[in-house]
Amino acid sequence: MIRKATLDDAARMTAIFNQNLPVLVPDNNPQALEVLQAGHGVEQFRERMTDSHWLCKVYENTHSECEGFICVRLPQHIFSLYVTPPRQGDGIGTQLFDCILKELTVASFTVNASAHSLGFYSKLGFIAQSECQTQNGVQFTPMTLLLR
Repeated sequence: MIRKATLDDAARMTAIFNQNLPVLVPDNNPQALEVLQAGHGVEQFRERMTDSHWLCKVYENTHSECEGFICVRLPQHIFSLYVTPPRQGDGIGTQLFDCILKELTVASFTVNASAHSLGFYSKLGFIAQSECQTQNGVQFTPMTLLLR
């Protein structure tokens, strides 16, 4: 089930993000780790959930356990989309994105994709806008999905 994220979900969202850090920063670059963790802490998620410029959703399994989440900086930038590693490839990320796609009326979506997520976003129809970039030690590829 996908639902709007609540303040109570923030700790689990941070935990899921931290489970994904090894593939986000495979070289354990301290600067990249610091930058990424600073943006994905419990307080940062709580702030986003109470800010009208953000939309955050979580995926719960049948036991009401959060196994993935998406946070969009409105109007259309995917800031975070993470799924617990054991459930990656099960369609949870696609379901989360589809939920956002149905809720927002926009002409496009953007994302700064990690090397690990390039294939996922490509399957959704996103197109790389440039080569891989590095900012503050964090490597990403800017991608866009045109809907209209």
